[in-house]
Amino acid sequence: MPASDVRRYLLGALAGAGITTVVLWPAPPAAAPPPVEVSAPAPFVAAGPAPGPAPADASSRALLESLAARLSAVEAKLDRVLTRGERVPVAEPAPVVIDAEALLRAQQEVERIKLSAMTDEELRQLAWRSYKTNADGAAAVRALELLAQRATDPAARDTARTELATMQRLCGGEAMLAASAQNLRAVLDANGIGSERGVAAAAQLVYTLGAQGEPQAALQQAEAVVGSPATTEWTRAELRMTAADLRQQLGDPVRARADYEALLRDIDGKADFAKLAKEVRARLGR
Repeated sequence: MPASDVRRYLLGALAGAGITTVVLWPAPPAAAPPPVEVSAPAPFVAAGPAPGPAPADASSRALLESLAARLSAVEAKLDRVLTRGERVPVAEPAPVVIDAEALLRAQQEVERIKLSAMTDEELRQLAWRSYKTNADGAAAVRALELLAQRATDPAARDTARTELATMQRLCGGEAMLAASAQNLRAVLDANGIGSERGVAAAAQLVYTLGAQGEPQAALQQAEAVVGSPATTEWTRAELRMTAADLRQQLGDPVRARADYEALLRDIDGKADFAKLAKEVRARLGR
């Protein structure tokens, strides 16, 4: 029913019913009905004419006019909503504030849980894949840090720590290089230059010291590795070439050339050293 018809219907019903007073108040709870008493029927009396509507007094007319004004306002609002599509204004939502630090911590926790579920070999593969394929050295370091932290066997822990130090050197930067040297020295101190694990750490320390801009310290470390009985033939040959490179860098080209030539005589013609021999020849200009 249109709003105008609703208004006319309500006003007509009020006036036709002879309502003189309208009170808008919640109805009280219905009381229990009184007990019904049965009595003898009263004698029949003919009904008189029905009473007419009571005349409306001033207060009733004022109330009706107030109701009519309110209905008119409701009718106008309904017209606006139904015919012109008027909308009730809605407050703009408050801007969402993202805590960047909290988000970063959540991401790191998710990554930690993911890494914790991996095996040692999966962590190694992830580390090198992150570094070589994704160029993400930080992710590679985190994977190898977890590998070193959870290792319970001393040998496995030293191996993981040497791997971590190697990755830290490859990532570069002052802090990473310092951490690399610290990890390698810890493994070397724990095992000594005469052990396999000590030699592995000492050989990597040569390159870390070189990356830190300490060629003299790197040369001394390389000579120690070359002279160790625990050093493999391949590592010894590689470190001999590195030592000659460092002497060249330190301004001793004559000694460096003599070392290159001596190394080439020892490895030339050996299939396992073909690539290394090619590098030595390049240094000698052959």
